Amino acid sequence: MYNLSAKKYWTYEHLRESIVCSEEKCDEKNADPRSIYEIMKEDFSASYVFVPIDPEFDYSPLIDKLESDEKFERFFKMKLARSGF
Repeated sequence: MYNLSAKKYWTYEHLRESIVCSEEKCDEKNADPRSIYEIMKEDFSASYVFVPIDPEFDYSPLIDKLESDEKFERFFKMKLARSGF
């Protein structure tokens, strides 16, 4: 994604932490004033948001933000199945 659009890449990376910013280093000066909903609709043309189950990264800030915004609705929740692999 970075080669196609560095701004989209950094936006995606920061959204995982519920931060709205399209730069590599973020602070109050370069934060995007738009909401996560606006970013998802306008920049990514998204109709759905899939949040992965990743034991190496904590997505709870993003999940909390999505659940507190009335524009988002939880449609499906999948539990991680344990396997012998």
